[in-house]
Amino acid sequence: MSTPDGKGVLEIEDRDRVRILRLNRPAKLNALNHALIDALLGAAADAERDPAAGVVLLAGAGRAFCAGIDLDEIARLPTTAAIRAHARLVARLQSAFREMKKPVLCAVHGYAYGAGCGLVAAADMAIAGRGAQLGYPEIRRDVLPALILPNLVRQVGRKAAFGLVATGLPVSAEIARELGLVNDVVADEDLAATAFAVARTLAARDAVIVAELKRLFVEVGDEAFDQALRAARTTNERCRI
Repeated sequence: MSTPDGKGVLEIEDRDRVRILRLNRPAKLNALNHALIDALLGAAADAERDPAAGVVLLAGAGRAFCAGIDLDEIARLPTTAAIRAHARLVARLQSAFREMKKPVLCAVHGYAYGAGCGLVAAADMAIAGRGAQLGYPEIRRDVLPALILPNLVRQVGRKAAFGLVATGLPVSAEIARELGLVNDVVADEDLAATAFAVARTLAARDAVIVAELKRLFVEVGDEAFDQALRAARTTNERCRI
């Protein structure tokens, strides 16, 4: 049963031990505003505590996965303190999924830009529709996408990450797979079913073993993540204030 959260910006559905979180701001291409980030953080925490949820599957309503941070909301931030608070919130979202014991899978369609592509990089796995475009266009608006770098560099490596961020140009789903940003590319019409099938397979595994597997990937792969994220947050604030 699908149950929208109180603000209607996130839909939550449970099927076969898969907790589906569907970004639900289709008129804004699911851009991440404060309410949606709060809802995602709350839903991630709830899924982590709920033994009935074995895997989190993140998807988007409408014609995009997520177009990034809601720039209209950013433009209305009234004070330096508000800018810093917003940066802290975005940083929390970047770390929330990697800190979970349960796997997080993204089903990517349409646009996955900026912080939306950051969600893809933060997830454990991602399946993309063939028509998806992924990228970090911020630099083309003279904005530094600092907060996504710790996850992105760990997913695709320094040179590929620099190319994505420094050019600001989107890449196709196939290129994203070659870079290691997504695991697989399927026909757009097959995306939902394929992503759910992968999530259900993961959810059927022993929960303790899967949690230990994820913990080992984090510990072995990027022990200095928190340090990198703090540095990214400081740089983000310095460039915006």
